[in-house]
Amino acid sequence: STQVGLELNDIGLGSVKVKLLDADISTGGGTIQIIKNGSTITNFGITLTNNSTNITKSVTLGDLKFDFTVSDTVTTGASSNNIKLQIDSINVSLADEKVVKYDYNYDFQDAKEGSFVVEVGQFTGAGTSSLDVRINYFNDKGLAEEKIVDFSEGKTIIGSATINPPNATVASGSLSISTGSTGGFVVDLTATALGTGVANQGIVFSWNTGVYNISDFNGALPKEEVIDSGVVRAEERWYKDTSLIFQIGANEGQNMVAGLDDMRAAALGLTNDSLKVTDQDSAERSIMVIDAAIHKVSSARAKIGAVQNRLEHTISNLGVASENLTAAESRIRDADMAKEIMEFIKQQILLQSANAMLAQSNMIPQNVLQLLR
Repeated sequence: STQVGLELNDIGLGSVKVKLLDADISTGGGTIQIIKNGSTITNFGITLTNNSTNITKSVTLGDLKFDFTVSDTVTTGASSNNIKLQIDSINVSLADEKVVKYDYNYDFQDAKEGSFVVEVGQFTGAGTSSLDVRINYFNDKGLAEEKIVDFSEGKTIIGSATINPPNATVASGSLSISTGSTGGFVVDLTATALGTGVANQGIVFSWNTGVYNISDFNGALPKEEVIDSGVVRAEERWYKDTSLIFQIGANEGQNMVAGLDDMRAAALGLTNDSLKVTDQDSAERSIMVIDAAIHKVSSARAKIGAVQNRLEHTISNLGVASENLTAAESRIRDADMAKEIMEFIKQQILLQSANAMLAQSNMIPQNVLQLLR
């Protein structure tokens, strides 16, 4: 009997107890017992021939695979009736790849550009199993990724995240016992991102798990049956400086920036993979992809129309300003100099006449006073 500690990538999963029963019997048979939290998970029977060494015996219990190396420890040459079993080593590994569940406490810094077709229906397991969510990611090359998750999970992720130092990823795991008919171990792995150093591209999808249930469809659905769907068109952040900058004012900073997205069919998600009509589901998916492409083209046309309209108003305003400036310049340049000189002399004569009359009026009182003397 020994306690086996389980660890995956430095993540502690607890331990299990392994017992070898009936190890010293004449038949060469024995039983390996695996115990977790006091409960027996399995009794695994093994047999050996006389003088056997380094024999591998394996058993898969849910998410874990146990590999035992066993030998006959009796001296070589002993009779077949004298066999004593011994476990030389124990190796425990994941039976299949495990998907790490993210806690979704962080946001991606950018999106993966393309069309995401989200479908709810029956895609894996038996027809009576729970509903699934399938996300089809189409980029300009075609179907780049397809992911199916259980509808009850309520969220999933398309993309990848790299945590840049000094930030880190905190990973944790747990080991539980399945309560199903097959029994075995269930390994849950969770990754949590710390800080804001999340790089790369991706999108987190979430949905309300209370909307649908397999019982709403009499407990069963045909394989590949889609009961609801939707499409999301995502645009990657534009990093290249290829936009046009128009100077539309007299001062610095009075600019307008205009650019155009990639409008190729492939860039709109219209590829051989996304435009299939070989069956009903593919045809419905193609309609949604085309609808998303039309929406993108319409949005781009609206942006171009807005830029064009603003430029036309700017041209009109500049035209009026230019006309006014030309009229003012012309008024100054084309002045009648003879007329202006005549007007100047006229005003000068009137001014001198006024001064003379004022001088004469000042002399009258002086003459009166002279007579009185």
